[in-house]
Amino acid sequence: MIRKVWPAPRGRSVVSPFEASEEFTQACWQANEVIAASPSDLFYSSTIAGEEVVRLIVVDQPEVDPGYGVPEAGDGLEIDFMEVAESRRRQGFGTQAIELLRRQHPGRTVFARPPETEEAFWQSLGWDHVRHSRNADYPPLFLKR
Repeated sequence: MIRKVWPAPRGRSVVSPFEASEEFTQACWQANEVIAASPSDLFYSSTIAGEEVVRLIVVDQPEVDPGYGVPEAGDGLEIDFMEVAESRRRQGFGTQAIELLRRQHPGRTVFARPPETEEAFWQSLGWDHVRHSRNADYPPLFLKR
């Protein structure tokens, strides 16, 4: 199961909407942590049998440089950040959460611009791999239409 945990139907908090957990190491996930979130940021939590296993920050209709050559990505969803609980890594939960997110948003392009250290994961999904046409220093874009 995956559910959107922020923005809430009412209110625009910039405090992390997640419970404190030692399973998730990034500061932005910790309860009461002030985060920089825009109205286009969506926070998701994926659970298996009631246990939270994945957290995601997703940008709705992100800005995409035209040098990538994928204009439809601007109407899509960008997975800005994702973390799998430490004890659940390398068990397919990240892949499953991404697929559940895609199912919640049928017909929309979903993509990520991961750091170089995470490219192998995104390549393993079999998504399209796009390089920026004018600037090799830009991170690659991995997308699923």
